Amino acid sequence: MRLYIYIGLAVAVLLGGAYWSVTLYNAGKNAVVEKLKDDRITILKEGRKIDESVLSADDDGLTCILLDNCPSDKPL
Repeated sequence: MRLYIYIGLAVAVLLGGAYWSVTLYNAGKNAVVEKLKDDRITILKEGRKIDESVLSADDDGLTCILLDNCPSDKPL
């Protein structure tokens, strides 16, 4: 009968350790992401943020944005 108690205790310790390791890993990852969120580079052109349009632009669109020579018929 004692063997079952020891096996159950060992399983509980292993499951608890796995739960806490995952929890601590996620907490650490979220702390690093939160710290680095403010260190991102923001591209400014004439005082305006253009990072969303830059991130969604392809090579030609990025060239148009940076050089201000986009044809009016070509969308970003």
